[in-house]
Amino acid sequence: MKWGVNLLVGPAAALLVGASLGPAPVNESPAQFIQRVFAIYRSDSPWWQNWSTPAEKAADAAYTKRVYATFYDPGFVKVMNDNDTLASAKGAGEDLDYDPVCQCQDSGGVYRYISGAQNGAFFDAKVTDNAAEQSPWTLVLVRTATGWRIWDVVDSTGSLRTRLAKHNACLRVAKTEKQAAACVSVS
Repeated sequence: MKWGVNLLVGPAAALLVGASLGPAPVNESPAQFIQRVFAIYRSDSPWWQNWSTPAEKAADAAYTKRVYATFYDPGFVKVMNDNDTLASAKGAGEDLDYDPVCQCQDSGGVYRYISGAQNGAFFDAKVTDNAAEQSPWTLVLVRTATGWRIWDVVDSTGSLRTRLAKHNACLRVAKTEKQAAACVSVS
């Protein structure tokens, strides 16, 4: 599933994308990583552009892949993509119909890092939107050889990674659309 990622064309796009998707700065802090992530979610970012031609869709897919490679843990991307594929194939509808990182749908905004704490191998970064439209949520980060990555998103409903893994297991064994729909309706 693509969570609203698209390509902006022109010199402004090159500056925005270059600043956001370049290599992680040496010794980047979790707060700095979150700032780079949320640059993608600004209202004027390529993330929210709508394109329809085959060339634009291809560029959009390449941009999506770069964003995921830059900011997301590959296992997290896999659980989300598997969920989209399984839910679609089984006729269950969309299980994840919003962007979990910004807790938003179809438009950007201003998001900020509130606080954070090391939690074993992970770093829990509490974030919010400036409009205070929802309760703060947590981006669970993991440090990799190439920098920080988003490993999970935890909001008022709990861990997205855990919920989608549970839904995926259920979807894999669902035989009917009704069973598949039941899989995605549970927390």
